[in-house]
Amino acid sequence: MGLGTPYLVGTGTTNAGSSTTTITLTAGTQRGDAILVGATCNNTGVTVSSITDSRGNSYASVVSNASNFTAQVYAALNTAVLYAGDTITVNWSSTSNPKECAAVGAPGVAKVSATDAASAANSGSSTTPTVTTGTLAQHYELIFAVEANGNAGGAITWSAPMTQIAAGTSSPATPTTPSRRRRRSPRPGRSPPPHGGSPPPR
Repeated sequence: MGLGTPYLVGTGTTNAGSSTTTITLTAGTQRGDAILVGATCNNTGVTVSSITDSRGNSYASVVSNASNFTAQVYAALNTAVLYAGDTITVNWSSTSNPKECAAVGAPGVAKVSATDAASAANSGSSTTPTVTTGTLAQHYELIFAVEANGNAGGAITWSAPMTQIAAGTSSPATPTTPSRRRRRSPRPGRSPPPHGGSPPPR
């Protein structure tokens, strides 16, 4: 199956005083889709320790940065279906500071060894921050980015062909999770049905 369009499944916010952020899904996922979680905190000493969900999918760290803010990306590959109302729980190393997270489903991502070129994070006061991905191995790939801004009113404007999927403000950090697709050879397989739906009978 070729790479599909990423879709938002839920967001979560935690105030200072809690070491967990719960994302309650507003939309379901499809079996086998990758689930990407972007997590931010405005304290470099507070990082994600683990992520779990209602259906037992396994999440692994893809890239992290703790220069001025904490910004991390976790991924679960070849996942079991999550349904609207299920939860993804982000566990943090500390109860300090507000935290924000967003979860995105991604059809067509490789079932194993999907991370190609995790770029080095960039931080600073520039109004045009950039990162370098390096040479991508495939002709058609998903690029997933997380941005944290020290100004709660200073959300970034993404340039085409990047597409913003989620944004939030948990003063003073503003995380966003855009994505874009690049060339990759199509893979045979199913066409994804509409997302969401009801859980199977128990």
